Amino acid sequence: MPLLLSALLSGPSAAAAQDVSVPVLKAAFLTNFAKFAVWPDDGAPAGRTFTFCVSGDKAVAAALEQGFKTHPGQEPVTVIFVEPGGPLSACQMLYLGGLNLRDTRRALDALKGAPTFTVSDIDGFAQQGGMAQLRLEQGRMRFIINPAAAQRAHIALSAKLLSLATIVKDAP
Repeated sequence: MPLLLSALLSGPSAAAAQDVSVPVLKAAFLTNFAKFAVWPDDGAPAGRTFTFCVSGDKAVAAALEQGFKTHPGQEPVTVIFVEPGGPLSACQMLYLGGLNLRDTRRALDALKGAPTFTVSDIDGFAQQGGMAQLRLEQGRMRFIINPAAAQRAHIALSAKLLSLATIVKDAP
């Protein structure tokens, strides 16, 4: 297992010992989420460009563009910055950073049933139907996963990823 993966997905984050910016850390988590997820055949066909979409946080988009050139399956990667409410159909992974709850809800509604791995740093995101939520806890990056959201998107998450996450269910 690569050292970066081990550091990012292990309990205490090694990033606290390194000088890594929060946007770079978030970009690394997004990339590692992609390594531990399997899209349906029509969601990310082999040989097609893997598309990371980012809305609301240009620093995370820039970190993805600078640091990651290929998806774990060795497909080329494209990073697209999308405006809230913009077209999302090309996204295999969508990061919603720092948006308001209304824009976030609109994005989740637009992607219902689509094979898109949704991630945000907004409190309550995973309980509201997002797939993964990033959060800072005592200076360390942690993540929450909503397996039901992954099932709805027909994205299979690895047992390793799930074992390192805080698991939540949809809010009533």
